[in-house]
Amino acid sequence: AIAFDLDGVEMPQLRDVIHQADHDIIPKPTYIVNSGRGLHLYYFIQDPPALLPHIQSCLKELKYALTRQIWNRYTSTRKDVEVQGILQGFRMIGSPSKLGKEYPVTAYRMGDRVTLDYLVDFVPETSGERKRIFDALDSKLTLDEAKKKYPEWYERRIVNGEPRGRWTVKR
Repeated sequence: AIAFDLDGVEMPQLRDVIHQADHDIIPKPTYIVNSGRGLHLYYFIQDPPALLPHIQSCLKELKYALTRQIWNRYTSTRKDVEVQGILQGFRMIGSPSKLGKEYPVTAYRMGDRVTLDYLVDFVPETSGERKRIFDALDSKLTLDEAKKKYPEWYERRIVNGEPRGRWTVKR
């Protein structure tokens, strides 16, 4: 699952999160979790990918892009968007919320499992971010196929064990 932390949520914002999810403005979460003073939106993935380093990087980029879509002036009273990584920890259902043990963390089912394609469709196309994320997540090249398709890369990275190259902007 991919989870999104949304702070500054009061009753009007909660209503708007549900409205936006029901009207395809933001992706419909599998679960909405009341964490005390905010919400966690959980999207359970139908066919979760292996968490390989390049996939983890793509999922992080996807999460950052979707956080900017989900956290808006209608869904939060806070102006400063908090973007969290994909490995962020969350409170367990039934455990005390930030408000104390009298207010346990509660979860509510809203939708079904989602596909990564469904989530990527909510990323705006303006910066080419959607295509970049989709292409990276859709890559299913095996090492043998990569050897044939990119022989120089295979020789350099796999055979010689050279580290990954970096591109520096404005040295």
